[in-house]
Amino acid sequence: MLCSIIIPTFNRENLLKATLDSILNQTYSNWECIIVDDGSTDNTLEIIKKYVLIDYRFKFYKRPFYLKKGANSCRNYGFNKISGEFVQWFDSDDIMLPSMIEEKILKINLDSSDFVINRLGFFENEISSFFTDNKISLESSSNNLPFEFFAGNFWFQTSQPLFRKSFLSLQNKLFNKNLKRNQETELFVRLLIKNPKISYINDILILQRIHNNSIGGIYVSSSESKKYLIDMPAYKLLFLSFLNTPFLTEEVLLYFKKYFNSCLNKMHFNFNSMLNLLLFGCKHKLFKSNILAMKIFLSRFLFIK
Repeated sequence: MLCSIIIPTFNRENLLKATLDSILNQTYSNWECIIVDDGSTDNTLEIIKKYVLIDYRFKFYKRPFYLKKGANSCRNYGFNKISGEFVQWFDSDDIMLPSMIEEKILKINLDSSDFVINRLGFFENEISSFFTDNKISLESSSNNLPFEFFAGNFWFQTSQPLFRKSFLSLQNKLFNKNLKRNQETELFVRLLIKNPKISYINDILILQRIHNNSIGGIYVSSSESKKYLIDMPAYKLLFLSFLNTPFLTEEVLLYFKKYFNSCLNKMHFNFNSMLNLLLFGCKHKLFKSNILAMKIFLSRFLFIK
């Protein structure tokens, strides 16, 4: 059974080799690795080409110019190039432990599940000194798994699941390339709302590298008001995913109402984004009062103006 690994990469000349070596060291040999470059300007391409020559299982593509730049465009593009029965998205700066693919395929087949999730470890400089965060649960017994995931009580990152291609192929779309943040969350909530059968491996099989050259660092350093501006588009899509499903309970609805009211009052003012928020919130009755919401919008607009 062929496992397709999809890796988006951009300017990773100092980190990519370790990632690709960890794939070569897998105990499971029936894999292909689709590497999609996002327009690197360093020596990343030379490194990729060397691995393509070393092992035919590595396959190299450049993101087409007509596709929007970003890792999620590359992930979607890579998905269209795979031949495998299983799909493993992976990041170009992380490390697979040797038995990762073998253990995950064994588990997903044993349970006849739609996807399997393993635990994640973290490291900075030395792989041997990795650590784990046990605060986040890998499993949840909740009846509302999509909300538990969204709220962070049950959580997994992009590299942790291994999917059946047949399950992903049923989805109308995969990663939303137009979102600046929370693309993975938005996708995984949509998948969880489908009530998939999930398997869990409580062993650490992936090591995530902690370093300064990450997208998350830019977000963390942003002000609270700008974080609302960055996050709001994804939250709108997340609400629409919950809408008209049994998962939109009173608790979940209250969660969204609090969030969108906070956006209305605290979000960094951008006229188009604020107007879009106002119309969206009024349509779905997310504000305490539509009239009050319009007054807040006007007062903030006049103050900024």
